[in-house]
Amino acid sequence: MYYPTTGTSAYKPEIVSPTRKTKGKAVKKKSKNDFKLIVYAALIFIFMFITISRSVHIYGQHAEIEQKTAQLNTLKMENEQMSVDIKAQTDSSIMEQYAMTHLNLKKMDTNQIVYLNQTTDDSMTKIAHNEKDIFGGLFGLFSGALEYLK
Repeated sequence: MYYPTTGTSAYKPEIVSPTRKTKGKAVKKKSKNDFKLIVYAALIFIFMFITISRSVHIYGQHAEIEQKTAQLNTLKMENEQMSVDIKAQTDSSIMEQYAMTHLNLKKMDTNQIVYLNQTTDDSMTKIAHNEKDIFGGLFGLFSGALEYLK
């Protein structure tokens, strides 16, 4: 619509605004750009959340690795200490002292020591038999096993 103005013969054009009035309130029309902006903001938020959660997870893993490393170092020190204790306890003089005091053992005299000479070797030889029947073979196998067990 055109409205006449005073002092000039030109008409003033009506400017159409993007807002419309509903019951006295100005309402802005929603456009596709607003929806795209919301979607982009949501995607950025999700990306940042995932990135931060991965960083937190990595930090937690790093803290766990440090804790396990400290436990490993403690166990290594305990292992070394036990190794030193075992070496100290396996010393022959300490064993001898323990045997004399706690077990009431005494040192052997020279007349109590006996040396043994082994005249035969500790081996087994198979004797070949020329028996052809099945009973002789089974008997030989059985007697060989008994001889081995002796």
